[in-house]
Amino acid sequence: FTLPQFFMASDQSTYFGRVQHFVKLIDPSLLLKTDADLLQAQALIDEFKNKAGSAPPPGSPELKRLWEAQTLLDASVHPQTHEPIPLPLRLAAFVPVNIPIVAGMLLSPPTVANAALWQWVNQTYNALFNWANANKSKDPSDEARRNETKNTLMAYGSATAVSVSLAVGLNEGLKRATLSPGMRTVLQRVVPFTAVAGAGVFNAVLMRSNELIEGIPVEDSSGRTLGKSRLAARHALTQVAISRIVLPAPVLILPPPLIALALRIPLVSKTKALKVLTEVSIISLSLWGALPAAIALFPQKMKLSVTHLEPSFHELRTEDGEPVTEVLLNKGL
Repeated sequence: FTLPQFFMASDQSTYFGRVQHFVKLIDPSLLLKTDADLLQAQALIDEFKNKAGSAPPPGSPELKRLWEAQTLLDASVHPQTHEPIPLPLRLAAFVPVNIPIVAGMLLSPPTVANAALWQWVNQTYNALFNWANANKSKDPSDEARRNETKNTLMAYGSATAVSVSLAVGLNEGLKRATLSPGMRTVLQRVVPFTAVAGAGVFNAVLMRSNELIEGIPVEDSSGRTLGKSRLAARHALTQVAISRIVLPAPVLILPPPLIALALRIPLVSKTKALKVLTEVSIISLSLWGALPAAIALFPQKMKLSVTHLEPSFHELRTEDGEPVTEVLLNKGL
């Protein structure tokens, strides 16, 4: 599969444009699409690319079909390997998969066993999601594949250990601390966020540590690969780490007080089914709002001035002989 950059339905140069873009990519209905639908979408995009002329007029049915095809490909296909991303690891699956995970973290009794269980489940999914959506080479060597597998396992084990240790350690520390009931409640609500945010950054950096060593591919404006840059990898991972800190904040900090307010309504607190529905609804809405807001902080297709890269990139020229002043790279999610 090939993902052409012919036009976008929303402006990717602005934060709100990227939020609009990612809101479309997390639509769960995209998970119902088959490989045949992906092939059909790719054929439609290829047909447009091969036709002479400009894009269809705004509001036309043809333009709508092209936008839908591009959205499906953006949501389902890795931008570098051009292979379909495994279904549970696509952006559209992130919210449905995380609803029971977040519910387990927030609603289960704060025991050591529960803290360890849900942090382990969360980091297992995070490791798989990071692996599926990371910056990847189109044709990796056998050694690169072995290194990727090794880094994945190391990151998974280390991030799980960090998240479980933080969650269990902080919970046990709160039990022993002399605090007012109100302060204890506030701090208990922050524990899951601290563990998830800390481990999320650790997970992302470890999973992609090989990029810091070997660099990530950078391209010129025509899509020609110029080489691998370690400094570009550093910029990309910094932005990914910031997103991983921002993402769990509204998901793990906002729902507890909102749920507490909802439970003050007698009908909600006394009806078990309605109570569960309210809790799950608040968690789901928090996830759906937080995901596009966090991953849209920075463009997925980064632009970097060559002055921010190694000296070997400073004197490069395009195929037309013009100096290369900036490069493009896939930041990953």
